[in-house]
Amino acid sequence: MEAGAAEARLHVEALAAGAGAGETVEVTVSAEGREVASASGSPDTPLELSIPSPRLWSPDDPDLYDVEVRLGSGDVVESYAGLRT
Repeated sequence: MEAGAAEARLHVEALAAGAGAGETVEVTVSAEGREVASASGSPDTPLELSIPSPRLWSPDDPDLYDVEVRLGSGDVVESYAGLRT
């Protein structure tokens, strides 16, 4: 993750064993229930999402972003990420 005052970048690679040809992956990052970034691409390929005006994680302010990864076939994985410099 690279962070500046204006944005941060979150790198996601969804490894999908057995994904079919032409399958897609959609990644959505949310904060407080609002989408802040999204990207789509092929499984097993790194995606980079720009997070505008990021709220950085710290022990005093342990803010986390919700991350949803959706495979075109319907499989969904939910996770979270913290951004730091």
